[in-house]
Amino acid sequence: MKININLKLLIFLILVPLLIVGCAPEQVEQEEFLGVEEDLSIQEGLEDQVVVPYDLSTPEGLQQQLLEARAIEMRTIDNETVGMLQEMEEVTDFIERIFEITIRKEFDVEFDEGSVIGPINFYFDTHEDIFALLKENILYIEGYYFLVTPKEAAQIKQTFKNSGATGPITGE
Repeated sequence: MKININLKLLIFLILVPLLIVGCAPEQVEQEEFLGVEEDLSIQEGLEDQVVVPYDLSTPEGLQQQLLEARAIEMRTIDNETVGMLQEMEEVTDFIERIFEITIRKEFDVEFDEGSVIGPINFYFDTHEDIFALLKENILYIEGYYFLVTPKEAAQIKQTFKNSGATGPITGE
């Protein structure tokens, strides 16, 4: 019985240091073990592809950023697609047309009178999408109020209806 206890104690004393040495930080590079180096190289590659958005504190910066949109979609207040501008020429023409409208940076109570027509979504490949709201008397985009008339608001909606594209872009 004494030999059996001594043998168990001896095995225990041999195994404990082996387990401790086997788990020592010098033996295993934690970064390699977790794949951190691979993740860092992937992250660096993604950072190279990200385009810094334009300065949205000026209307010119907003216009330049919107001109990079790959598509513009208008929806109803019931979240149904009115239409989508996907051709680069359509996108450019639409953005240039809205920037001919009077722009204000400050909110005025008179802007709040018209009813909502629907949201307009600007989709990009290189940065976050931008969302706008069209009302009967304003088009609100990223802190700017484009003062539209009810006739201009109806023309904007008609532009999307005439586009022919009726659904979101998938798989890109």
